[in-house]
Amino acid sequence: METQVIDDTKDYQNNLYALQALANQTQRIIFVKNKEGRFTLMNQAGTRLLGLTQEEVIGKTEADLFGPMAGIESWESDHQVLVAGRPVTVAINWQIHGQEKTLEIVKHPFQGQSGQIQGILGIGHILASDAAVKKPMPARAEQPRPARPVTTKSAPAAAPEQITTDNHDNILSLNRTLLTLQSAIVAVSASLDHQHVIDTLLWEMVHLIQAENCIAFTWNQESNNISFRDTYKELAQIQPDLAYSLHSLPLFRRAIIDRIPVQLIAEELQPTLREHELLHTSGMQTLLLLPMVYHEQVLGLIGLVETRKKRVFSDWEVSLAQMLASQAASSIVNAQLYEEIDEANRALQFSNQELDAFAHTVAHDLKSPLGLVIGFADMLLTGVDNMPQEERAEYLEIISGSSKKMAEIINALLLLSTVRKADVQKTMVNMTACCREARHQIELQYKDREFEIIVPETLPLCWGYADWIMEVWTNYLSNGIKYGGHPARIEVGATLQEDGMVRYWVRDNGQGLTPEQQAKLFSPFTRLNQVSVAGHGLGLSIVRRIVEKLDGQVGIESELGQGSTFYFTLPRSSAFSPSINP
Repeated sequence: METQVIDDTKDYQNNLYALQALANQTQRIIFVKNKEGRFTLMNQAGTRLLGLTQEEVIGKTEADLFGPMAGIESWESDHQVLVAGRPVTVAINWQIHGQEKTLEIVKHPFQGQSGQIQGILGIGHILASDAAVKKPMPARAEQPRPARPVTTKSAPAAAPEQITTDNHDNILSLNRTLLTLQSAIVAVSASLDHQHVIDTLLWEMVHLIQAENCIAFTWNQESNNISFRDTYKELAQIQPDLAYSLHSLPLFRRAIIDRIPVQLIAEELQPTLREHELLHTSGMQTLLLLPMVYHEQVLGLIGLVETRKKRVFSDWEVSLAQMLASQAASSIVNAQLYEEIDEANRALQFSNQELDAFAHTVAHDLKSPLGLVIGFADMLLTGVDNMPQEERAEYLEIISGSSKKMAEIINALLLLSTVRKADVQKTMVNMTACCREARHQIELQYKDREFEIIVPETLPLCWGYADWIMEVWTNYLSNGIKYGGHPARIEVGATLQEDGMVRYWVRDNGQGLTPEQQAKLFSPFTRLNQVSVAGHGLGLSIVRRIVEKLDGQVGIESELGQGSTFYFTLPRSSAFSPSINP
């Protein structure tokens, strides 16, 4: 229940914010009161009439401002609106500057996103002196309750200047327009999905202003580029992510830098302008650019488009559209923040899972060699006097080997920690020399096993960090020996990719892996359940961390009975020749 109260309050404040700027566009008196009868909004026309500031009005009742009789009359009509849920037209006397003024006011239910009535929306004007009436006028039976639109597909918005004093239908038209805008803002604000917010904004903008099309532009402040993000419907020559320098589009630049709407009419633009070419090639007759501004930061532009004929959007239409664009900017920021928080939560969840796996791996992999060290050390301590020299040497060799194994695990953990936290300076890496050095270390490590490692004369250069890349080669070559045939035959190679990356690979002649095993290989601290395979389950996790930190990717291609090919990609060094002899 408490959460609902908080949400309703936020919804109510958002609706007031949306209405404030729009209500200031008309000369009619527009106000909002909460259910307790206290003013929560008064437009500029109303405060000018009263000679008061917004702060002097907010929180007051009509009895506080205009006397007890006005308070009684107001309470009766307010109660009628809140209970019946439909508009009521009243004539009320307000004491203004010592004089009694009679106002005709249409009071409507002020609804929130949930459809609940949150207060009273009043739209009124001063009556001529001979039209003064002392009692509330009865509700007009022919007035239907204004439906809260599910969408904003409606007739074009009525401009305030079109409303006449004696035309009550136009008053209702203005109120419908305000409710339509409110519904559009609610729809745009309803999602926390970035793309859905954009899609909804384009749809709502088209139907609010009755425009033919709508385009979303993004602005990259760092590169100073404006690019097409999305459109309500396809438009000739408009492709997503097609970018232009803002310096080449002076009218776009004005909308962004000055943060004001800019209306482009194709036939009125100078042919030398880049915007003229843009409108001509895409078939646009009119393009209204609206900046999306959030806390002084421009996120992008919304463009209302007409292609069939020239159209000049009125000031009223521009005000409506700009109000919706401004609210959309807030919704986009909220969606971006939500996505960032969601991503951070996923990263935290992954980190927690990784820590659990880490604890299990360390406990499991250190337990075995540590148990050997303790066991054989105890045997030496208790029976060393009666133990033959050869047996003592064997025990000491086991202790030494187990200790080295524990040292390897600890060094791997330290390396993993370093890779996760450290930032390194990338340089050009001589991959041929790096791979051959890794082969030399492997040959020393596995000198008691029979295998063959084939390294080509040259490998393409890349950008990276040599010490880390050495670990990748060492791990892949070591896996080739462990998983390879008998004897193991390992082949190294590289392929230049069209995306500017180099794909380095290590192919073995082993039994191959199932798709299920392949899916688990690079998961944190995962080890294949094969008795013949030694290892501590950290190697491929470290490889993945290193390569991703260097802006690359890892992977495997394998079929049962056909061996496996482990690969990783790194950015190609384009400033130098693609390969080099060691």
